[in-house]
Amino acid sequence: MPARSSFPSVLRVLAYLQSCIFVSHAVLVRIDDKDTRIQYFPPTVQPEASCRFKTDAAVCTGSWWIENTEGDNGNTTHQCYGPNTSLSFTFRGPSFVIFGVTFWAGAGGLVTVDDSPVESFTTLLDGVIEPHRQQPVYLKGGLDPGQVHTVIIAYDPKSYNPAGLKWLGIDYVLIDEISGPVPSSSTTTVPASSTTSGAAQPTTSETPPPTSAANVTLVPVVSILGALTVGLAVVLLLLIRRKRRAESESVRRTSIQPYNMAASSLAGSHGVQPLPMGLPVAVPPSSHPGSDSHYSFYQSSGSPQQTSPPANVAGPLAQGITAPFPPPYRKS
Repeated sequence: MPARSSFPSVLRVLAYLQSCIFVSHAVLVRIDDKDTRIQYFPPTVQPEASCRFKTDAAVCTGSWWIENTEGDNGNTTHQCYGPNTSLSFTFRGPSFVIFGVTFWAGAGGLVTVDDSPVESFTTLLDGVIEPHRQQPVYLKGGLDPGQVHTVIIAYDPKSYNPAGLKWLGIDYVLIDEISGPVPSSSTTTVPASSTTSGAAQPTTSETPPPTSAANVTLVPVVSILGALTVGLAVVLLLLIRRKRRAESESVRRTSIQPYNMAASSLAGSHGVQPLPMGLPVAVPPSSHPGSDSHYSFYQSSGSPQQTSPPANVAGPLAQGITAPFPPPYRKS
């Protein structure tokens, strides 16, 4: 049948489109501050007790330390104070967002992507004593989705003042990743979340639109392929239903021919006695191969009258169709 011959080609097209969508699909991935995908410089991280809220701890100047605070992602943040401190990570995708801690003693930060010009952001929130956690402080978009990008974040030297400490706290990075490295145990895929009101707004950066074909965003392509897949799936289902309906109609046209037999022979061969109230009696099938079951109607007088089979007697059943950036970071 024509419908049967079209099934393999339709299935092959559906499989191809499905593979294309999966290859180009982007997901939001959260990289926590403890994730090994983030490299810190200097690599030695000081204990929390040595640096937290200590203005006279020389070991903390130009160093990172971990603060364990409930309310942060994973209940931890990486904090630094002083120049020559930085972190780096790599990913493949078009955008990313940095989340950190904002409050009255927040420091500034510097960001560069793939050796692009340095951009700045701040975690300072004037007049706010209580730290605001998990706040977006910087976002970057318009990157080549097919390229592996190297991101470097550094403490802004302008924030360094021994007389008034300014901390830079990094909580996590949210990236729009496409076929990137396999996430580690502390990397999770998350939906987009809303931000807390009153928090510092993230610094945005304008990027020139891509000029090459490789830089074209994949979102329209994914949408078109998804629509084509749904459409072809509907066509395939309609073809299957049409095929089954045709076979069902063929079954309905098949009629059952009753096998007429005299009442005397029925009584003699099967032992069926006439019933007094004119009830229909199903005669058992003959022991001879190839014989058919049939129905007779006996009247009270005992004389048989042949009738057509009941409407609920059906014919035979049809067959079912059935690469981190190397430290240290130094900007010339």
